[in-house]
Amino acid sequence: MLWLLACTDADVADTSHESTGSGRDTAANDTGDDPGANDFDPSGIAKAVESDLAASMASGAQVAIWHDGEIVYSGAFGSRHPDTDDPLATSTLFQVGSDTKKMTAAALLQAESRGEIGLDAGIAALGFDLATSPSWAAGATIRDLLSHQGGLYDYTPWSDHPDDSYLSEHGHGDFASREWAHAPAGAMWNYSNANFSLAGLLHEEHDGRPWGDILEDDLLAPLGMTRSYARKAEVEADGDYATGYGLLLGDYDGFDPWADVPYEIGVVEMAAEADNAFTRPAGLVWSTAEQVVRYGAFLIDGDDAVLDTAAHDQLTTPMVRLYPQLDSQHYALGLMVLDGFQVGRKYYETPLWVHGGNTMAFSSAFYVLPEQRVAISVLSNGYGDDFGSTVMAAIKALDVLPEAGEATWPTAETDHAALVGTYVEPVLGEVVVTDADGVLSVSIPGLVDRGYEVAPELIYGGITDLYYVEIDDYPWEFSFIQDDSGTYRYVRDRKFVATRQETLAATRPGTGAVHSPGGLSPAMVDNFLSRPPWPVAGSHH
Repeated sequence: MLWLLACTDADVADTSHESTGSGRDTAANDTGDDPGANDFDPSGIAKAVESDLAASMASGAQVAIWHDGEIVYSGAFGSRHPDTDDPLATSTLFQVGSDTKKMTAAALLQAESRGEIGLDAGIAALGFDLATSPSWAAGATIRDLLSHQGGLYDYTPWSDHPDDSYLSEHGHGDFASREWAHAPAGAMWNYSNANFSLAGLLHEEHDGRPWGDILEDDLLAPLGMTRSYARKAEVEADGDYATGYGLLLGDYDGFDPWADVPYEIGVVEMAAEADNAFTRPAGLVWSTAEQVVRYGAFLIDGDDAVLDTAAHDQLTTPMVRLYPQLDSQHYALGLMVLDGFQVGRKYYETPLWVHGGNTMAFSSAFYVLPEQRVAISVLSNGYGDDFGSTVMAAIKALDVLPEAGEATWPTAETDHAALVGTYVEPVLGEVVVTDADGVLSVSIPGLVDRGYEVAPELIYGGITDLYYVEIDDYPWEFSFIQDDSGTYRYVRDRKFVATRQETLAATRPGTGAVHSPGGLSPAMVDNFLSRPPWPVAGSHH
């Protein structure tokens, strides 16, 4: 996967029917005129924010930059509500989406350091199992969950269930009864919000306190992140918060990944913001850009009063490759850890720790350059916003990058004969890959039966073993994954994993739901909470 800093709109549902511009006032309220850094020139940041805002669904954004021990820039731009001119402040709260995940992981590392619960503790031993995949828990650990190796279907409920008790009630109720494993834990990296929801549940039950209290009392408060909240009610009590613009979802069954979700696009008032205790550990924390870069500083410098050095270092220790053929890009615990990154045609061989966050009406971008001692946070009140130009302007202002070079990537296309076969997906059934005169094709009858249009040709993504399949004219990832023997055992997209027929995974019956062209599926909804911040080069995204 070639990660590009110039774009953050990867791996999303088709939004061709949506407006790409807010048409709202985005005048800046920039508080970064005196950054206190000798070579720091912030003049281009405001211009970049204005440009990104104009192309987004947001009415406002915050930008904060931490460099070498201090916040050198903090700016607030635009309005806190899409329908008003009420200006944002640097103190205004935003939902950070999956930037929550790295906090969920750190809180569990704190518990492990205290000898309370281990990351390598087995899920079954902790008293949890899945009825639909009864053998899964015996081979799964908390570390698998925190590194997205859990193999779980990406289930994310967006209904409003704010009571703390719902995390346990739902986790041991519908989730335990209906959730399923795409693949055995540890088989591959595959992003799923359910991993972190379950990790939060296991932490809460072992500790005895509600998960929100654990996070706020043990991690956020000691880090000085005292205006970061786990619950919407706390944000409402604070009073200084942004109102988002994005998707208002109707009722849907999140365990049916291919049925349509009713939705509208517009202002998402606070009363309409779903607060779901089960989803919280995966992505519902509220914070400010200044608070988030404090966490970036913690990742760089550590804090023995919060987390001992050995535990702290695990947060950024590579656990699993994002793509098996790329040895330079890994997932750690709630963070992507890259050896370098590409901007346009320039490649910078310097480590980058990165994540992003998206909810139905807020977006977050988080970047750490550890060798340059830089942390950057951009928060906005729009769905699926792309603030890549703002991030690049911030890095350019600091003038900290090494000289650019050229990257080498594994681009040789795999012999098609090794990929051809019949794979089985737990919901869709057969996924048949064939080769005819050098053209690799796919057939997914289960999707066609549900009303989706599947283009037959697999499009090579420019990286070994990476392809795309167009479903309703939108490219979905189709990555082939080997097992320990070197056999191509799985076909992976975040929404589904299919296994070669000779090693059938436990399957569950399809629901038979019919798709309406142009609709929104739960598979797409689950993908919104957090997606990789950049596309794969040559991916047609």
